[in-house]
Amino acid sequence: MIRPIYSLMAAIIVLVSVTACTVQDNVQEQAVEMTDNSGNEKDIVKSEVAKGINDMPSQDLNRDNILGQTGVLKETNESSPKGAHFTYLYTDEAGDEEILLELYARNIDEIDLDEDGITELVALMPGPLMSARIYDLVDGKISYIDVNEVLGSNWSSSLNGVGNVKREYLKDLQAGFENEDGSSRIEVYSFKDLQPIYIAPLSDVKM
Repeated sequence: MIRPIYSLMAAIIVLVSVTACTVQDNVQEQAVEMTDNSGNEKDIVKSEVAKGINDMPSQDLNRDNILGQTGVLKETNESSPKGAHFTYLYTDEAGDEEILLELYARNIDEIDLDEDGITELVALMPGPLMSARIYDLVDGKISYIDVNEVLGSNWSSSLNGVGNVKREYLKDLQAGFENEDGSSRIEVYSFKDLQPIYIAPLSDVKM
């Protein structure tokens, strides 16, 4: 009777060992899969700048023509709380990828500011105060202005995405000024070929 008991105990030990090996193999396979997935993460995010992305219902933004160029791709790299490196790319007639514009900024909005069919870029530049740059195609060349320098404002930014603003003004910019008595005011401007056009105080364009 002793020998059958020994045989039964040996069988149980073998079964437990096989089960443990199987569980260990599964854990190792899962660990390999997790490692492979983490290795697939990309530092660069490329997205097509196309009509309809982030559009407001009342804005007719033509995203098919970025600074006079069609078929543009927007590449974002080296993102941080201070900003990111943006590259706008297109493919020429020979099939080669060309750089339309490279810029380090906190954020960039693609907006047809003057509704001329060419989408301008409104870049919020890095720094302690908000400072907007506008890039436009003027006389066949890509040019830009620093809004604070042009207006003499303390800060400036796009109204795109700002709450409580009437939709027809979301393609415009706001700029902050300091009055002689120490008080402050915020004004709204539109831009045509990089030239500012005063619209109203910010309070007048709010809902």
